[in-house]
Amino acid sequence: MPYDVLKAVWQTQGLDEHVKLSLSGCLGPCSMKNVTLMTHGKERVWLGRLATEDDYLALVDWAKQISSGVALSTLPDPLRQFRFSPA
Repeated sequence: MPYDVLKAVWQTQGLDEHVKLSLSGCLGPCSMKNVTLMTHGKERVWLGRLATEDDYLALVDWAKQISSGVALSTLPDPLRQFRFSPA
């Protein structure tokens, strides 16, 4: 899912009111590609190496869950493999 489509979905679904999404093609010296940062309040979750449309659809579904009250730290199974710590 191209970034512009993902950002458009974020806006049209009203997700940006509840969950902030930051996107990057790479992090650091590009050792990690397709990086997202999900932010809700003070919680942050970094995901990297998203590659397929299914990965991005899972990201949208998770954001919908967060906007309806699920904690950001409750990462769905399809996205667990992508979580990392930027430290």
